[in-house]
Amino acid sequence: SDSEPCAPDEQDAVFYALRKGAVVLAAAGNRGKGDNAVEEPGVCLGVVAVGATDRSGEHAPFSSRHPYVAFTAPGVNVPSLSRVAGLAYAGNGTSQATAIASAVVALVWSKHPKLTGQQVIARVLATLDGRRSKPDPAYGWGQLDGYRAVTATVPAGAPNPIYAAAAPFAARANAFAKAARVKPPAPAAKQI
Repeated sequence: SDSEPCAPDEQDAVFYALRKGAVVLAAAGNRGKGDNAVEEPGVCLGVVAVGATDRSGEHAPFSSRHPYVAFTAPGVNVPSLSRVAGLAYAGNGTSQATAIASAVVALVWSKHPKLTGQQVIARVLATLDGRRSKPDPAYGWGQLDGYRAVTATVPAGAPNPIYAAAAPFAARANAFAKAARVKPPAPAAKQI
């Protein structure tokens, strides 16, 4: 365990990815309602933390509740490949929900290739089912709606509170990184 919710090297890695235009999604965790230990990298600034819902859209009992949950996606009884040939497998977890959310992000970016990573996430957030004005620890801003995320008309300047919260800290980290790369000027030659 770390003394900080998001270790500085991990946060720097997230800021680096965002600077390069990437989108970073992470599972919110499977600790349920009783244990609110933070989950890395979901707790890091700029990361889209995904919680899980069941087939009826109800919050999955195992899905962690955190103030940094961005939204929920299906995470109960999700079909997957089995390690045993010929056997089917279905799993439960925020990892499954994150895989589905990642697929939706990929579909949005495929349909709208000129969008930045920040705009893709803004689009996903703008099209959530049950969109809330303030995030809920269980559902975040709402439930993922893949069809609407791909097809809806969303303003170019749609808000992205995940990136907005990270922006001042990312700018500071970027300034420090840039300053570390600057070489001091060579000393002037002395004239005798």
